Order: sequence, then C-alpha cells, then structure tokens
Amino acid sequence: MLYATISEAQTKVGFSYDVISNRVKREIIRKSSVANKFSNSISASSIKPVSERIDGMEITIYPNPTLGQLSVEITCMPQNTSGEITIYNMEGKLMQHQKKLETLNQLDLSTCLAGIYILRIKIEKKVSEWKIVKK
Repeated sequence: MLYATISEAQTKVGFSYDVISNRVKREIIRKSSVANKFSNSISASSIKPVSERIDGMEITIYPNPTLGQLSVEITCMPQNTSGEITIYNMEGKLMQHQKKLETLNQLDLSTCLAGIYILRIKIEKKVSEWKIVKK
C-alpha cells in the first residue's frame, strides 16, 4: 500500500494496486495509525490488519509487511466453500499454493527473499489480490 499526504495534520490516503499496477482500492487513514505502521520501534506482528468484504465474507490479512508468517483469516465463510490461496513473486513465479481454504490460513514466507509479493485469494468465482511486503 502506498500513502500520499492529503492533510499533514490528520490523515493519509492509502492506495492498493493489482498485479498489473491498476489502482483497485483507496482508503483514508488517520495519521496516528500510519505513524504506528511505519515506526521502526514497532514489530511487524503489531501492525493493524487490513480487510476486504466479498459476498458477505470478510478477508483479513496480517501482518503486512511481514517478517515471514502471514495470516489470512476468512470470516463468515459458508461450509464447503471452494477456493485457493496463491502467492506469486513480481516476475509471476508461483511461490506457494494452498488448495483448501480454512477460516484461518497460515502462510510461511520466511524462506522468501525480502520484497513484494502478490497474494491471490480465489473464493468460488471471486478473486481478491493483495500486495504483500516481506521484510
């Protein structure tokens, strides 16, 4: 997520982009929470999760940026819902693939190099993509 200042005193605007750099999400963030996200004294595990709603289900990703362990939580997911989670590097190489979705999915990026990765979550026919930063 990239941040642009709209009012130095109170807020920032965050933008999310898809795999081919199209802006897909914009959110306004209070300055106090942005300062906490980027403070060097705060560990990656204490960063506030980000979430998105798809067909009544809420997908929550945390922590992002990550030091290695990434959680993907899907709440209100109907039983027997099909889906998968994949992670790609910026060259499009498949890094991880999980064929079955759980309410809480734990992904291990500790063996991956520091950089930006694309997390793709497919639930039934809906797709959600996220940029993940590995420190």
